[in-house]
Amino acid sequence: MWKRLKFLHNSKDHTLFDTHGNIKSSNILFVTLTYDIKRLTIRKAWETIGEDFNRWIRNIRKKYGYISYLRCWEATQKGYSHIHVLMLFHDHHFTIFRKRKGSRWIYRIKEKAEFEKPYHIFVDVQAIEKLKKGIKFITKYLSKYTAELQTLTLVLC
Repeated sequence: MWKRLKFLHNSKDHTLFDTHGNIKSSNILFVTLTYDIKRLTIRKAWETIGEDFNRWIRNIRKKYGYISYLRCWEATQKGYSHIHVLMLFHDHHFTIFRKRKGSRWIYRIKEKAEFEKPYHIFVDVQAIEKLKKGIKFITKYLSKYTAELQTLTLVLC
């Protein structure tokens, strides 16, 4: 996996927006989709993960145009599927606002509700201020090796 994605880590970093500037805008987002454990069984969540994701991304594309993405599935501690997606919007930029989370700032978009509409589970959307940070996020999930969770994810896939 590292060989295939080495070009991402070796690529030049790009600052997508100035965290100190008044107007923040970005076309790269990091999204996490988490199943509602009350809605489906673990088995059904894993059986439908591909078609659910395809339906979700299709609806987002209808709204925002051409999108490139890198995504991965992951099992939660309870065994339900969890999807992480690094998204590049070719035809749209999002206005960003910052929000304090503990001792650090995170960056959000006002259009979060649009990302939740086509999906029946919890959707978390973060704006990424530097391209390398987004790449680091997604490759962390792609290569995460916690023996228990990695094995559970592979078994359930």
